[in-house]
Amino acid sequence: MNKITWIVLLAAAGAVHGAAQDAGKAALEGLDPVLLTEDQEIPGKEGISLKHGRFLYQFSTEETRSRFQKDPERYGIQLDGACARMGPPVEGSADAYFVYNHRIYVFGSSECYKRFSADPKKYLEVEHPKPDWNPTAETRNRGKELLSKTISAIGGAEALDRIRAYAETRQAKTPHGELTIRIYAKLPDSLVTETVSGDHTYGSMITAGEALTFFEGTGRKVPSSFGRAIRANTQRDLLPLLLARSAQGFDCYAIGRKGNFESLQVNDQGRISTLLLNSESGRIEAIEWLGASPDGYVTYHVAYSDYRPVAGLFLPFRADTTAEGSDVPPGRSWTVASYDLNPADIEAKLRPSLKIAEQ
Repeated sequence: MNKITWIVLLAAAGAVHGAAQDAGKAALEGLDPVLLTEDQEIPGKEGISLKHGRFLYQFSTEETRSRFQKDPERYGIQLDGACARMGPPVEGSADAYFVYNHRIYVFGSSECYKRFSADPKKYLEVEHPKPDWNPTAETRNRGKELLSKTISAIGGAEALDRIRAYAETRQAKTPHGELTIRIYAKLPDSLVTETVSGDHTYGSMITAGEALTFFEGTGRKVPSSFGRAIRANTQRDLLPLLLARSAQGFDCYAIGRKGNFESLQVNDQGRISTLLLNSESGRIEAIEWLGASPDGYVTYHVAYSDYRPVAGLFLPFRADTTAEGSDVPPGRSWTVASYDLNPADIEAKLRPSLKIAEQ
């Protein structure tokens, strides 16, 4: 686990440089994917092939190619080619595959293959039931009261609603040195994340119609599902979560007390989180959610502290993350170096200068 930063760096480099090396090469070592899901390792033929997503597949017969064409989501590599253990944006190698429950998964490293194949259920979202969502009229009304109290504690709805974009710079310590993490966001759907680790810079750029990852100034387009996963991970944080409260698909209800806190269950377009609120001030003390980790799906707990005034709001300058049943990857706990609300240069920050790698 203490090597996760280096793994991400390698994965980011591979995401940019590895795709061109795989161009024109059949995935799955040339095996027929339809028969592979049926536990048959039968080579495909160069003359019977098709491209789906970023992968070229070969088939042993026209019949299996036809079956694939009718249901590519079933027979193709799952998760749009993301590493089944690490998840987006870490991409898997098309030849490092494992079949589980008649589906094909790929991996970014031999360690990822080893961990996943030993216990696939730990790592797949479909194997984990979503948190309960069972509001009543009474708990919804109480939830609205708690949310209103929280908004007042952070500075009020008027100040929050003035934010159309923001920039945030974080510092995080790891066993391999310090990370500088920059986040640039513009509502409703533009996002750039940039991480500096020593001499390396990597990150992602997400817009309504495009998703890219980049490493050392070279970007590569990735599936839209990668972009959704990156945005969803950022959306769990305090500021973007509160900024989404007026958007379609946002709902909440009270679920009673948890220890010394009032608990508010929040559904942000299908992403369910629990907010733990100071019962007196209404301030958010922590956010919890079920999410992926290198050790499988775990419950994350992010505790916020060191609230300070920022342009009419009170925002946390420290976040400490723990995860039940897992070591927390470096970078998950951080201090905030700065917030910039409605920055004048946001458009330039959302369009970093990148050389786009050939697909």
